[in-house]
Amino acid sequence: MDFTVIGDVVSKSARYCTGATKGEVLISARVHERLWRILQIEPMTIETKQDGNFLAYRVGVSKAVAYHKKQKLEMEMGHLYSHSTKAELR
Repeated sequence: MDFTVIGDVVSKSARYCTGATKGEVLISARVHERLWRILQIEPMTIETKQDGNFLAYRVGVSKAVAYHKKQKLEMEMGHLYSHSTKAELR
């Protein structure tokens, strides 16, 4: 048994899929309204021939993960800096 799905939602979903690169997640403006506080999101435009261009959002890591990565990096850099400073004082 075969099924065919048609309609505006299917068409727009296909545009998101073709607009994304490998490993990339794109979301709609409606989903963006719910997630912008917790994810790093970058706006982009998906170009289409028939429907015109429409706004999409490229999803990055969560803001909490980004914050913790930044904190860890700053701690590591501070640790390296403190060791190099102590070595210079000797």
